[in-house]
Amino acid sequence: MKSWIEQVPKGSGSAQNGNQKGKGKGQDRRVKPRVQQDTLQCVVNAVQAVGDNSLQNSRAIRMLTGLALSTSLVPSDPVLVQAAALEPTPQDPHLTQLYTWAVLVTGLGAHSKVSAQHKQVLATHAANVEKPEDLADKVLFCRVQPTFGDASQFKVQFSVTPDLHGIGVALLAALATIGGVTKFCGPPRSRSERNAAEALKLLNQCSPA
Repeated sequence: MKSWIEQVPKGSGSAQNGNQKGKGKGQDRRVKPRVQQDTLQCVVNAVQAVGDNSLQNSRAIRMLTGLALSTSLVPSDPVLVQAAALEPTPQDPHLTQLYTWAVLVTGLGAHSKVSAQHKQVLATHAANVEKPEDLADKVLFCRVQPTFGDASQFKVQFSVTPDLHGIGVALLAALATIGGVTKFCGPPRSRSERNAAEALKLLNQCSPA
């Protein structure tokens, strides 16, 4: 790390000194007289403000999700198709996620493309779990679903306790061997976030001058 940290460009230090140029910095803060605006323009301005705030919140939530969940985008594979097609268990939604975890572990633990080392880790874990309830306090979240707009790619997300950290690492490595890409800065945008961004873009283009 010492060999490359010295090459990192150094900033002016304004952020540390509290001199960053934030919005409104250095501007006249006197209250400006209200100007009567067209009602339609007021509505447009309000919608734009709410839309901008919504997208900002969505980005923040995705970043926080990246801290809580491991996310991998993976090309379609029979194991993922099976995991995504599991029948929901409305009486116990967490049970479906435990089943999803089991499908991933057993499927990738026998996958021809996965290395022998990671197969062994996953297979040993599978052999030590006698029933789904054994995972209830260890697998906190596990979901597999097609990505928005591309059914040939799947989003795999999971969260486990420290007891299963090694299994989670092996699972991510196994997903990588079948083409998966781990998303370290949060998952991709959801369908609703994409739709909101597109609607706001159209509104900005059509808003009255």
